Amino acid sequence: MGSFRRACLFVFLAVLGGAFWGQAPFEVVRLEVRLRDLPQHLSGTKVAVLSDLHARQGGLTPAETKVFQTVSTNLAGENIHLFLLLGDFVDSEASAIRHLLPFFSSLNASHGMYAVLGNHDHTFPGGANVVTKALHSVHDLRVLDHEVALPFGPGLEVVGFGDLWNTVGTITPTRTRGLSGNDVEGCYDTGVPRLVLAHNPDAATPLNQHGCRVDLQLSGHTHGGMIRVPSLREPGTAVPIVSLLAKLHRSLPERLKRLFPASRIPGYFCVNNWEWGCGMTTVVREPAPLNKQGSHRGWFAGKNENRVYTNRGLGDLNRRLFCPPEVTIITLLPAQD
Repeated sequence: MGSFRRACLFVFLAVLGGAFWGQAPFEVVRLEVRLRDLPQHLSGTKVAVLSDLHARQGGLTPAETKVFQTVSTNLAGENIHLFLLLGDFVDSEASAIRHLLPFFSSLNASHGMYAVLGNHDHTFPGGANVVTKALHSVHDLRVLDHEVALPFGPGLEVVGFGDLWNTVGTITPTRTRGLSGNDVEGCYDTGVPRLVLAHNPDAATPLNQHGCRVDLQLSGHTHGGMIRVPSLREPGTAVPIVSLLAKLHRSLPERLKRLFPASRIPGYFCVNNWEWGCGMTTVVREPAPLNKQGSHRGWFAGKNENRVYTNRGLGDLNRRLFCPPEVTIITLLPAQD
């Protein structure tokens, strides 16, 4: 198939997706996640996750307004304890954040809202400061940049990293180890369960390389691949078509890779690990580096893996096919021994 035909096919699918999902409501994905060391009094804590709203300078479209109003109304009856917002609040112009402030102000959680920025929030110089300042104007909303928060007290950490693609948000050993403030190896296991907010799911790579404890990483960025196809292995589910194409491309001989470069696959370079691009996955964690006493300080006793959940986002309604906008509601439970 020639380049022109491939382009026409992609446009047709995108338009079809817009017609199919553009006016559709969002999907609420409900998960129960068990955390090791979670105090019993935090069992049943309900966390709502939103990502990738992509407000534009011209304001919200009627479809976006309808979806956001429905989200606010429906979540009002959910008794949410904590909202976690995963970045890309704006598409390009930082000042477009003003269109989202009424929506965020309408959300209610007993223990507040925490956010991290995404790559689009950094599009223009100074844009991150504009977005952060606007978000901080919303009652009980705090933006985290390589910071740890304790919304429920010492029994659960919420860690927020800056965007992986921007120098301010670079995840390095120095910046990860100082998360707990008074402990230079605070990124390792302190016996406290940890939710990590990182816009890009690829953040799992440096976190794992540094041996960080991550009970659950929450990410966005990929929009679920935007265009998905029904899975043959798991009936009733859908797989991002870009992840299938990426897997196919990796299996090609080098000669064919040169003839058909990965740059021709729309969205291929959005993330390095498309297997983490949608839904829940697990990533094997590297051991924490040896400390001066020769032991792996903070090695997470038990399963040596981090979990990553990637939300499909709530914006870009008119470019989706079998990939509806998503709100994730996670109920936290103690791990079963």
